[in-house]
Amino acid sequence: MRRVLAVILVLVAMPAGAATIDEVKAAVRRLSAPQPVRATFATESASKAAGRFANDQSKRNASVVVTHGSDGISITFPPALLESARHGGQDIIGSIRSIAVVEALDYRDTFLTMLEHATVVKETRSTFGGRSARLLELELKAPPKKESNVIRLGSVKRDDRMKLWVGEDDLPLAAERNEKTSAGVMMIRATGSSRTKYIYGHAAGRLILARVETSVSGSGMGQSVESSGVQTLTVH
Repeated sequence: MRRVLAVILVLVAMPAGAATIDEVKAAVRRLSAPQPVRATFATESASKAAGRFANDQSKRNASVVVTHGSDGISITFPPALLESARHGGQDIIGSIRSIAVVEALDYRDTFLTMLEHATVVKETRSTFGGRSARLLELELKAPPKKESNVIRLGSVKRDDRMKLWVGEDDLPLAAERNEKTSAGVMMIRATGSSRTKYIYGHAAGRLILARVETSVSGSGMGQSVESSGVQTLTVH
C-alpha cells in the first residue's frame, strides 16, 4: 500500500508535460539508424545594418543537391551557381553552410541536446497541419558552464522559450522558438531577439529539418542589425 501511495505522490508532483517530453526524447532517440537519403537543400537570406559603424544591405539565395550515405555527405553545386561564383558571387556559395546541411539531413542529436535542459511550462491538446497534436510550452536553459578564476564584468539576461507540437507517435511536428537577450557593461547596453520556426519531417529513419524560418534583430552602441532567412530540405 505504501509503495502504491509513493507512486501516486510522484505522479502528482511531476510537472505537467514532464512525461510527454520524456516520451518525445525516447521516440527521437529511436531514430538512430538513418538510411541513405538524397535531397535538395535551399536557402534564402537577407540582412541589414545601420548606424555609426556600418550601413549595409544584402540578399542571397542558393540551392544545391545533397546526399548522405555510408560514405558521408556530398554537396553538388549546379553549374549556374558555379558560374555566378566565377563572376564575383562567392558569397552566394558561402551561404551554403556545411553545419546547416548536416543538421537539416539529420537533426536528431541537435534536437535532443536542445531539450536536455528544457522545462515544460504547459501542455495542451492542439492540432498542426490538420493532425491531432500535443502542444508543449518549454523554457530552455543553456547547459551550466564550469568556471574558475573568471572575473565577470556587466550582466547578461536571457529568456529562451519554445512551443513544440508533437504528433500521436511522439515525434515532433513543428516548433517556434523565441529568444531575448539583454547585456550591459557600465553605461553600455545591448539587446537582441530572435524567432525561429521549425517544420520537422520524418524520412529514411531520420528527423529532418524540412523548413526553418529565422528572424533576428539587435541594437547597441548606436548600431542596429536585422537579418532573416528561410531554409528548406526536400527529400527526393
